[in-house]
Amino acid sequence: MLFAFNFSPAEGTRVKTSPPELASANDSNKKLLILDLNGVLLGSPFTRMTRNREFNFRPRCFEFLQVCLLYFEVAVWSSKLRHNIQPVLDRLSEKMNERLEQRLLFVWDQSRCTMTQTSLGENPDKKVMFKDLQHVWGEYKSYNSSNTILVDDSPYKSFLNSPYNAIFPTSYTCYTVEDNYLDPEGDFVRHLKKLAMADNVQDFIMRNRFGQSPVTEGSVEWNFYVNVVSKLGLQNTAKRVTRKREAPNRYYPEVPIAFMFRNMFTIVQHLVMIAKIASAHMHRPRKKGKFESMRKIIVHCTEASPNLWKASTSLLMGHTTKTFVLW
Repeated sequence: MLFAFNFSPAEGTRVKTSPPELASANDSNKKLLILDLNGVLLGSPFTRMTRNREFNFRPRCFEFLQVCLLYFEVAVWSSKLRHNIQPVLDRLSEKMNERLEQRLLFVWDQSRCTMTQTSLGENPDKKVMFKDLQHVWGEYKSYNSSNTILVDDSPYKSFLNSPYNAIFPTSYTCYTVEDNYLDPEGDFVRHLKKLAMADNVQDFIMRNRFGQSPVTEGSVEWNFYVNVVSKLGLQNTAKRVTRKREAPNRYYPEVPIAFMFRNMFTIVQHLVMIAKIASAHMHRPRKKGKFESMRKIIVHCTEASPNLWKASTSLLMGHTTKTFVLW
């Protein structure tokens, strides 16, 4: 059990504190608030290089955390690697003049997420991963769907959970000019304070929606994530449907539509270039050295983009390759 304490430097003692509206409630009844880091509390890239530079924390971030620690049992769950999370926690501790990790129920990283091999549509270099609250409830038995809130700026990460166990604030980036989302007197904090006093988290969130919308059956990306979940053999809590796991050798990563068309456009450019070269070759008199110059052009193209060149020739089912042989 964790409590919120004020430390007295003079006496070295600690005094238990609670907000007035929670004075009559036992701290053991505090709800669990699980915070994401990047996009919620800060907008800096997570790399080893950030250890020695200032993070771009969201305005009023430190005051916001103090309020959360008073009203909730607080934990951190980031989808980043642990060695990238620790510098952020260390800097937060410095700014708040206390060891933040000692006030948190737990700090989880990417290793606690449900990983997939499927790429995100808007970012092909990033894999889809979920934060399954069942893992939390399995380790911390006093918490369940009635008293747990996940705060993350990526709604899809809570796809395995009920849509009424999460809040999805607007994302904060290093390019955001003005932002008062974490203002202790702002709408988000007022919403959290009411949530802390509610009898049931799911009932409250169902009646009082806030932030971004969850990924539900009416969402455009619903089928995409259902497909991801089905391949992992997981269960979507909202639909209560379990699907069988496919054999590993039958699993193929999803190819985002935008990425596919971008590459198809480049392939078409290659094919147009090939057609122009072939046309020029067919309608000009054959002179000595002509074949050698053509060969150099083709070799240059293949070296410039070997993967796309290979894809281009594959699309033509070998016809392009046969043309090269004739040349």
